[in-house]
Amino acid sequence: MSDDGTPEAMQGRYKHLGQLGLIFYHRHGTWEDFGQFLKGFFSEPMSAGEVPRPPTLTPVVCRHTPGGRHYLGNTMSPKEQSVFAEPRYHRPCVTAGAYDPQKNPGLIVDDVCKKAEAFLRSIGKGEKRKDGSDRDCRYDPRSESEFGEPGSSQVPDSEGSIDVSNIIDSSREIVSPTVNISQGSDPNLDDDLFFENEDVLVELDAICADVAEGIQETHSMGTPSGYHGSDDSVIQSATRSTTKIRAATLAYLWQFADHPLQLRDEFRRVRRNPGLYVLHLCGCGLCWERGGVKYSGCVEKTHLRLGTADENLTHRAFHTVISLATREQYADTVRTVQSLAKGEAPYGAGVF
Repeated sequence: MSDDGTPEAMQGRYKHLGQLGLIFYHRHGTWEDFGQFLKGFFSEPMSAGEVPRPPTLTPVVCRHTPGGRHYLGNTMSPKEQSVFAEPRYHRPCVTAGAYDPQKNPGLIVDDVCKKAEAFLRSIGKGEKRKDGSDRDCRYDPRSESEFGEPGSSQVPDSEGSIDVSNIIDSSREIVSPTVNISQGSDPNLDDDLFFENEDVLVELDAICADVAEGIQETHSMGTPSGYHGSDDSVIQSATRSTTKIRAATLAYLWQFADHPLQLRDEFRRVRRNPGLYVLHLCGCGLCWERGGVKYSGCVEKTHLRLGTADENLTHRAFHTVISLATREQYADTVRTVQSLAKGEAPYGAGVF
Protein backbone atom coordinates (compact mmCIF):
# COMPACT_ATOMS: atom_id res chain seq x y z
CA MET A 1 0.00 0.00 0.00
CA SER A 2 1.19 3.55 -0.73
CA ASP A 3 -0.59 5.50 1.94
CA ASP A 4 -0.02 4.71 5.60
CA GLY A 5 -3.76 4.74 6.26
CA THR A 6 -3.78 7.42 8.96
CA PRO A 7 -6.30 10.28 8.76
CA GLU A 8 -3.35 12.66 8.48
CA ALA A 9 -1.98 10.80 5.45
CA MET A 10 -5.34 10.77 3.69
CA GLN A 11 -5.90 14.46 4.42
CA GLY A 12 -2.42 15.14 3.06
CA ARG A 13 -3.23 13.30 -0.17
CA TYR A 14 -6.34 15.45 -0.56
CA LYS A 15 -4.40 18.68 -0.02
CA HIS A 16 -1.41 17.73 -2.16
CA LEU A 17 -3.50 16.78 -5.18
CA GLY A 18 -5.49 19.98 -4.70
CA GLN A 19 -2.28 22.00 -4.66
CA LEU A 20 -1.14 20.37 -7.90
CA GLY A 21 -4.57 20.85 -9.44
CA LEU A 22 -4.38 24.55 -8.62
CA ILE A 23 -1.37 24.94 -10.92
CA PHE A 24 -3.44 23.71 -13.87
CA TYR A 25 -6.57 25.56 -12.77
CA HIS A 26 -4.94 29.00 -12.81
CA ARG A 27 -3.32 28.38 -16.20
CA HIS A 28 -6.41 27.07 -17.98
CA GLY A 29 -4.84 23.62 -18.00
CA THR A 30 -6.87 20.67 -19.20
CA TRP A 31 -6.93 17.09 -18.02
CA GLU A 32 -5.21 16.24 -21.27
CA ASP A 33 -2.41 18.62 -20.28
CA PHE A 34 -2.23 16.95 -16.90
CA GLY A 35 -1.94 13.54 -18.53
CA GLN A 36 0.88 14.75 -20.75
CA PHE A 37 2.61 16.18 -17.70
CA LEU A 38 2.40 12.85 -15.87
CA LYS A 39 3.87 11.03 -18.87
CA GLY A 40 6.76 13.46 -19.00
CA PHE A 41 7.23 13.43 -15.25
CA PHE A 42 7.66 9.67 -15.26
CA SER A 43 9.92 9.93 -18.33
CA GLU A 44 7.46 8.47 -20.80
CA PRO A 45 7.68 10.01 -24.30
CA MET A 46 5.22 12.87 -24.69
CA SER A 47 3.39 14.10 -27.77
CA ALA A 48 4.34 17.73 -27.20
CA GLY A 49 6.13 20.07 -24.82
CA GLU A 50 9.00 19.44 -22.48
CA VAL A 51 9.23 19.15 -18.74
CA PRO A 52 12.25 18.93 -16.45
CA ARG A 53 12.93 15.25 -15.92
CA PRO A 54 13.17 13.64 -12.51
CA PRO A 55 15.69 10.83 -12.07
CA THR A 56 14.96 8.05 -14.57
CA LEU A 57 12.81 5.24 -13.24
CA THR A 58 15.12 2.59 -11.87
CA PRO A 59 14.51 -1.13 -11.24
CA VAL A 60 13.54 -2.22 -7.76
CA VAL A 61 15.58 -4.97 -6.13
CA CYS A 62 12.81 -7.52 -5.63
CA ARG A 63 11.68 -10.99 -6.62
CA HIS A 64 10.18 -9.75 -9.91
CA THR A 65 13.29 -8.14 -11.43
CA PRO A 66 16.32 -9.84 -13.06
CA GLY A 67 18.04 -11.96 -10.45
CA GLY A 68 14.88 -12.25 -8.38
CA ARG A 69 13.34 -15.59 -7.55
CA HIS A 70 10.12 -14.87 -9.46
CA TYR A 71 11.58 -13.03 -12.44
CA LEU A 72 9.79 -14.44 -15.49
CA GLY A 73 12.17 -13.40 -18.25
CA ASN A 74 11.71 -14.98 -21.68
CA THR A 75 11.87 -18.65 -20.71
CA MET A 76 8.41 -19.41 -19.36
CA SER A 77 6.88 -22.86 -19.43
CA PRO A 78 3.46 -23.30 -21.08
CA LYS A 79 1.88 -23.34 -17.62
CA GLU A 80 3.54 -20.06 -16.69
CA GLN A 81 2.49 -18.54 -20.00
CA SER A 82 -1.14 -19.36 -19.23
CA VAL A 83 -0.98 -17.81 -15.75
CA PHE A 84 1.11 -14.76 -16.61
CA ALA A 85 -0.50 -13.74 -19.88
CA GLU A 86 -1.26 -10.13 -19.00
CA PRO A 87 1.38 -7.45 -19.74
CA ARG A 88 1.62 -6.32 -16.10
CA TYR A 89 3.40 -9.56 -15.16
CA HIS A 90 6.20 -8.74 -17.56
CA ARG A 91 6.70 -5.14 -16.44
CA PRO A 92 9.49 -5.10 -13.84
CA CYS A 93 9.04 -3.22 -10.59
CA VAL A 94 10.54 0.27 -10.89
CA THR A 95 10.93 3.13 -8.45
CA ALA A 96 11.21 6.92 -8.31
CA GLY A 97 11.30 9.45 -5.50
CA ALA A 98 12.89 9.56 -2.08
CA TYR A 99 13.33 6.53 0.17
CA ASP A 100 10.83 6.60 3.03
CA PRO A 101 10.97 3.71 5.55
CA GLN A 102 7.88 1.49 5.45
CA LYS A 103 6.17 3.81 3.01
CA ASN A 104 6.07 4.15 -0.74
CA PRO A 105 8.77 6.54 -2.03
CA GLY A 106 7.94 10.21 -1.61
CA LEU A 107 7.94 13.12 -4.05
CA ILE A 108 8.31 16.63 -2.64
CA VAL A 109 5.06 18.40 -3.47
CA ASP A 110 6.71 21.78 -4.11
CA ASP A 111 9.08 20.18 -6.63
CA VAL A 112 6.22 18.43 -8.44
CA CYS A 113 4.32 21.72 -8.67
CA LYS A 114 7.36 23.53 -10.04
CA LYS A 115 7.74 20.86 -12.72
CA ALA A 116 4.05 21.28 -13.56
CA GLU A 117 4.56 25.03 -13.97
CA ALA A 118 7.57 24.42 -16.23
CA PHE A 119 5.60 21.96 -18.34
CA LEU A 120 2.70 24.37 -18.78
CA ARG A 121 5.11 27.11 -19.82
CA SER A 122 6.54 24.76 -22.43
CA ILE A 123 3.11 24.39 -24.08
CA GLY A 124 2.26 28.08 -23.85
CA LYS A 125 0.09 27.97 -20.73
CA GLY A 126 2.54 28.95 -18.05
CA GLU A 127 1.83 32.65 -17.71
CA LYS A 128 -1.20 34.76 -16.87
CA ARG A 129 -2.84 36.36 -19.88
CA LYS A 130 -1.54 39.76 -20.96
CA ASP A 131 -4.80 41.47 -20.01
CA GLY A 132 -4.18 40.39 -16.41
CA SER A 133 -7.15 38.04 -16.31
CA ASP A 134 -7.07 34.71 -14.51
CA ARG A 135 -9.02 31.43 -14.43
CA ASP A 136 -11.99 33.28 -12.89
CA CYS A 137 -13.03 34.93 -16.13
CA ARG A 138 -14.36 34.37 -19.61
CA TYR A 139 -11.77 32.27 -21.45
CA ASP A 140 -11.44 31.51 -25.13
CA PRO A 141 -8.16 29.71 -25.98
CA ARG A 142 -8.34 31.17 -29.49
CA SER A 143 -7.32 34.54 -28.02
CA GLU A 144 -3.92 33.15 -26.97
CA SER A 145 -2.35 34.07 -30.30
CA GLU A 146 1.13 34.64 -28.88
CA PHE A 147 1.69 30.88 -28.80
CA GLY A 148 0.65 30.00 -32.33
CA GLU A 149 -2.37 30.08 -34.54
CA PRO A 150 -5.64 31.03 -32.82
CA GLY A 151 -7.25 27.97 -31.32
CA SER A 152 -4.22 25.77 -31.97
CA SER A 153 -2.90 23.37 -29.36
CA GLN A 154 0.52 21.80 -29.08
CA VAL A 155 -1.03 18.74 -27.47
CA PRO A 156 -3.46 16.76 -29.65
CA ASP A 157 -6.86 15.95 -28.16
CA SER A 158 -6.79 12.20 -27.65
CA GLU A 159 -10.44 12.12 -26.65
CA GLY A 160 -11.82 14.10 -29.56
CA SER A 161 -14.26 16.90 -28.88
CA ILE A 162 -15.07 17.91 -25.33
CA ASP A 163 -18.36 18.96 -23.79
CA VAL A 164 -18.74 22.73 -23.28
CA SER A 165 -21.04 22.42 -20.28
CA ASN A 166 -18.45 21.90 -17.59
CA ILE A 167 -16.68 25.28 -17.39
CA ILE A 168 -16.24 26.81 -13.95
CA ASP A 169 -19.54 27.93 -12.47
CA SER A 170 -19.51 28.98 -8.83
CA SER A 171 -20.37 31.83 -6.50
CA ARG A 172 -17.36 33.77 -7.82
CA GLU A 173 -19.47 35.03 -10.76
CA ILE A 174 -17.51 33.10 -13.35
CA VAL A 175 -18.78 33.47 -16.88
CA SER A 176 -18.85 30.46 -19.17
CA PRO A 177 -17.20 30.91 -22.58
CA THR A 178 -19.47 31.66 -25.50
CA VAL A 179 -18.51 28.75 -27.72
CA ASN A 180 -21.31 27.41 -29.87
CA ILE A 181 -20.31 24.02 -31.22
CA SER A 182 -23.45 23.73 -33.33
CA GLN A 183 -22.54 26.89 -35.24
CA GLY A 184 -19.21 25.63 -36.47
CA SER A 185 -16.87 26.68 -33.65
CA ASP A 186 -13.76 24.67 -33.01
CA PRO A 187 -14.88 21.52 -31.11
CA ASN A 188 -11.50 21.35 -29.41
CA LEU A 189 -12.45 24.38 -27.32
CA ASP A 190 -14.99 22.52 -25.15
CA ASP A 191 -14.38 22.90 -21.45
CA ASP A 192 -15.25 19.53 -19.97
CA LEU A 193 -11.53 18.83 -19.65
CA PHE A 194 -10.63 21.94 -17.66
CA PHE A 195 -9.81 21.64 -13.97
CA GLU A 196 -12.84 22.79 -12.00
CA ASN A 197 -13.45 24.55 -8.71
CA GLU A 198 -14.22 21.22 -7.06
CA ASP A 199 -10.67 20.08 -7.81
CA VAL A 200 -9.00 22.96 -6.02
CA LEU A 201 -11.26 25.43 -4.19
CA VAL A 202 -11.88 23.35 -1.07
CA GLU A 203 -8.11 23.32 -0.71
CA LEU A 204 -8.16 27.11 -0.94
CA ASP A 205 -10.79 27.30 1.78
CA ALA A 206 -8.54 25.24 4.07
CA ILE A 207 -5.57 27.49 3.35
CA CYS A 208 -7.67 30.59 3.99
CA ALA A 209 -8.75 29.18 7.35
CA ASP A 210 -5.13 28.59 8.34
CA VAL A 211 -4.17 32.08 7.25
CA ALA A 212 -7.09 33.66 9.09
CA GLU A 213 -5.99 31.90 12.26
CA GLY A 214 -2.46 33.21 11.78
CA ILE A 215 -3.71 36.74 11.23
CA GLN A 216 -5.79 36.62 14.40
CA GLU A 217 -2.80 35.47 16.42
CA THR A 218 -0.59 38.29 15.10
CA HIS A 219 -3.37 40.94 15.29
CA SER A 220 -2.27 42.09 11.86
CA MET A 221 -4.03 42.33 8.54
CA GLY A 222 -0.75 41.75 6.70
CA THR A 223 0.80 38.53 5.52
CA PRO A 224 1.79 36.31 8.48
CA SER A 225 5.48 36.03 9.15
CA GLY A 226 7.17 33.35 7.05
CA TYR A 227 4.61 33.45 4.25
CA HIS A 228 4.24 35.23 0.95
CA GLY A 229 1.48 35.75 -1.61
CA SER A 230 1.26 33.67 -4.79
CA ASP A 231 -0.82 33.37 -7.93
CA ASP A 232 -1.26 29.66 -7.21
CA SER A 233 -2.41 29.75 -3.61
CA VAL A 234 -3.81 32.33 -1.28
CA ILE A 235 -0.75 32.08 0.97
CA GLN A 236 2.33 29.88 0.73
CA SER A 237 5.29 29.25 2.97
CA ALA A 238 8.23 31.48 2.05
CA THR A 239 10.60 28.54 2.43
CA ARG A 240 10.62 25.39 0.34
CA SER A 241 8.45 22.77 1.99
CA THR A 242 9.70 19.20 2.09
CA THR A 243 6.20 17.74 2.44
CA LYS A 244 5.83 14.67 0.24
CA ILE A 245 3.16 12.95 -1.76
CA ARG A 246 3.50 9.22 -2.34
CA ALA A 247 4.99 8.53 -5.76
CA ALA A 248 2.53 5.70 -6.37
CA THR A 249 -0.39 8.12 -6.04
CA LEU A 250 0.76 10.00 -9.14
CA ALA A 251 1.88 6.76 -10.80
CA TYR A 252 -1.63 5.36 -10.41
CA LEU A 253 -3.02 8.42 -12.21
CA TRP A 254 -0.32 8.01 -14.86
CA GLN A 255 -2.20 4.92 -16.08
CA PHE A 256 -4.93 7.19 -17.45
CA ALA A 257 -2.69 9.83 -19.03
CA ASP A 258 -4.02 9.18 -22.54
CA HIS A 259 -7.68 9.22 -21.45
CA PRO A 260 -8.46 12.71 -20.07
CA LEU A 261 -12.02 12.07 -18.94
CA GLN A 262 -11.04 8.92 -17.08
CA LEU A 263 -8.01 10.73 -15.62
CA ARG A 264 -10.31 13.43 -14.29
CA ASP A 265 -12.63 10.87 -12.71
CA GLU A 266 -9.77 8.92 -11.11
CA PHE A 267 -8.11 12.11 -9.81
CA ARG A 268 -11.33 13.07 -8.07
CA ARG A 269 -11.86 9.53 -6.80
CA VAL A 270 -8.36 9.30 -5.30
CA ARG A 271 -8.54 12.78 -3.84
CA ARG A 272 -12.01 12.63 -2.30
CA ASN A 273 -12.29 9.09 -0.96
CA PRO A 274 -10.10 8.57 2.14
CA GLY A 275 -11.22 4.94 2.30
CA LEU A 276 -9.30 4.04 -0.86
CA TYR A 277 -5.66 3.00 -0.90
CA VAL A 278 -3.23 2.60 -3.77
CA LEU A 279 -2.57 -1.14 -3.75
CA HIS A 280 0.41 -2.88 -5.31
CA LEU A 281 -0.50 -6.12 -7.07
CA CYS A 282 3.20 -7.00 -7.01
CA GLY A 283 3.44 -6.57 -3.24
CA CYS A 284 6.61 -4.47 -3.56
CA GLY A 285 5.26 -1.02 -2.72
CA LEU A 286 6.99 -0.24 0.58
CA CYS A 287 10.57 0.88 1.09
CA TRP A 288 12.56 -1.46 3.32
CA GLU A 289 16.04 -1.98 4.68
CA ARG A 290 18.18 -5.05 5.31
CA GLY A 291 21.73 -5.17 6.57
CA GLY A 292 22.11 -1.43 6.25
CA VAL A 293 21.08 -1.50 2.57
CA LYS A 294 17.97 0.49 1.62
CA TYR A 295 15.53 -0.74 -1.00
CA SER A 296 12.87 1.51 -2.51
CA GLY A 297 9.26 0.60 -3.21
CA CYS A 298 7.64 0.06 -6.60
CA VAL A 299 5.76 2.72 -8.60
CA GLU A 300 5.17 0.76 -11.82
CA LYS A 301 1.79 2.00 -13.03
CA THR A 302 0.50 -1.35 -14.31
CA HIS A 303 1.03 -2.89 -10.86
CA LEU A 304 -1.29 -0.40 -9.15
CA ARG A 305 -5.00 -0.28 -8.46
CA LEU A 306 -7.28 1.24 -5.84
CA GLY A 307 -8.73 -0.82 -3.02
CA THR A 308 -10.11 -0.75 0.49
CA ALA A 309 -8.32 -1.34 3.78
CA ASP A 310 -9.75 -4.88 3.86
CA GLU A 311 -8.38 -5.57 0.40
CA ASN A 312 -5.00 -4.30 1.47
CA LEU A 313 -4.87 -6.68 4.44
CA THR A 314 -5.92 -9.58 2.23
CA HIS A 315 -3.22 -8.70 -0.30
CA ARG A 316 -0.60 -8.72 2.44
CA ALA A 317 -1.58 -12.25 3.39
CA PHE A 318 -1.56 -13.39 -0.24
CA HIS A 319 1.83 -11.84 -0.91
CA THR A 320 3.29 -13.50 2.17
CA VAL A 321 2.26 -16.89 0.77
CA ILE A 322 3.38 -16.11 -2.78
CA SER A 323 6.77 -14.79 -1.68
CA LEU A 324 7.59 -18.15 -0.07
CA ALA A 325 7.03 -20.09 -3.29
CA THR A 326 9.98 -21.39 -5.28
CA ARG A 327 10.22 -20.57 -8.97
CA GLU A 328 8.84 -24.03 -9.75
CA GLN A 329 5.88 -23.41 -7.39
CA TYR A 330 5.30 -19.81 -8.41
CA ALA A 331 2.76 -20.26 -11.23
CA ASP A 332 0.68 -22.79 -9.28
CA THR A 333 0.71 -20.58 -6.18
CA VAL A 334 -0.38 -17.48 -8.07
CA ARG A 335 -3.06 -19.46 -9.91
CA THR A 336 -4.42 -20.73 -6.59
CA VAL A 337 -4.42 -17.28 -4.97
CA GLN A 338 -6.09 -15.67 -7.96
CA SER A 339 -8.71 -18.39 -8.09
CA LEU A 340 -9.80 -17.27 -4.63
CA ALA A 341 -11.00 -14.06 -6.23
CA LYS A 342 -14.08 -16.02 -7.27
CA GLY A 343 -14.52 -17.68 -3.91
CA GLU A 344 -14.34 -16.68 -0.25
CA ALA A 345 -11.51 -14.17 -0.69
CA PRO A 346 -12.63 -11.90 -3.54
CA TYR A 347 -9.56 -9.68 -3.47
CA GLY A 348 -6.99 -11.97 -5.07
CA ALA A 349 -7.45 -10.93 -8.69
CA GLY A 350 -4.24 -9.74 -10.26
CA VAL A 351 -1.84 -10.33 -7.36
CA PHE A 352 1.43 -11.97 -8.31
